[in-house]
Amino acid sequence: MKESKESLQQSRKESPISLWFSYGKRQRLRYSIGISVGYDDWDFERQRVRRNRSLIINSAKVNSYLDKLQNGLVHHHSELVLEGKEVNNEVLRSILDRLTNRNIELEVKVIQYEFFVFAHEFIEEKRGSIENVTLLLYKQSLKKLKLFSDSTISIDFTSFTRPVLIDFKRFLEVEQGFRLNTISKHFKSLKTIVLEGKRFNWRGRSQVVFNPNGGTNKDLFK
Repeated sequence: MKESKESLQQSRKESPISLWFSYGKRQRLRYSIGISVGYDDWDFERQRVRRNRSLIINSAKVNSYLDKLQNGLVHHHSELVLEGKEVNNEVLRSILDRLTNRNIELEVKVIQYEFFVFAHEFIEEKRGSIENVTLLLYKQSLKKLKLFSDSTISIDFTSFTRPVLIDFKRFLEVEQGFRLNTISKHFKSLKTIVLEGKRFNWRGRSQVVFNPNGGTNKDLFK
């Protein structure tokens, strides 16, 4: 599984991970697995996502997923050869299609889950460097967002759109009984976390409004 090191280094943009498989007499298959990484997040020697670099992708789960695809393809290819069956790119691609289809749910969960992973890591890093009352507010804001996520829509880094934030505001008002002043404090805390995520090049761009009073839309992620 690889991508051109030179092209990645020059562009510094995210590129899709491709599985390359050589077999038979100079036959080769290239298969895009549907996950993209940037130059700094890819270990070219190990051909895996760097464990200590990626804050948005769950590197352990993605690397486990890559291992499963690689091992699964090698296993099925060996069985086909032993059984004397024809092996070509179409056959191998169909095998990979089956393997990836079984992991669609996993891939979605990896991306959705990562906002809360990043948020908790961000809060822990702030411990000792900010006031305890601010740290507690961060935790409470994240807790309320998780309750909202569990009861309505799964939250990831692309979820902070105006409709979702309006629903979250309504959730805080109706379900939690919060006044506007308290809601504003929670929105401010979440805004800080999301903007910090942007600093680490999280995936996605979206129009967001962190002002619970309404007001003008502002794209915070340009």
